[in-house]
Amino acid sequence: MTQPTLFDNGIDELSGVDLRTVPVSGVSGQRAWDVLELYNQDTMKAGERNQALVIDLASKLEKNARYYYDYIHFTNDGSAMFGELIWEELCPFLAVDFPYHLKRPCGF
Repeated sequence: MTQPTLFDNGIDELSGVDLRTVPVSGVSGQRAWDVLELYNQDTMKAGERNQALVIDLASKLEKNARYYYDYIHFTNDGSAMFGELIWEELCPFLAVDFPYHLKRPCGF
């Protein structure tokens, strides 16, 4: 999985804060996101090279303070959304090789 965060290059919908300008470990939110995105891209490339499932959670989880209690840790709502987003991609992937464990169709 790629790593989602609240810091980014946009505006937080809930608070209206410009996430590009928030300080993250001594750099701007934009700079911190740019660095983390390099790791996320490498994760995706490694998955492709090794024919492994990679869930791009960083692009799927909305940048919204509702889902984070700080820049990287999830609130209860964020944890629930995290699980749903993972399950959307993981269930069909697992169902191919393990259909006999499927109790109900994939999806919510």
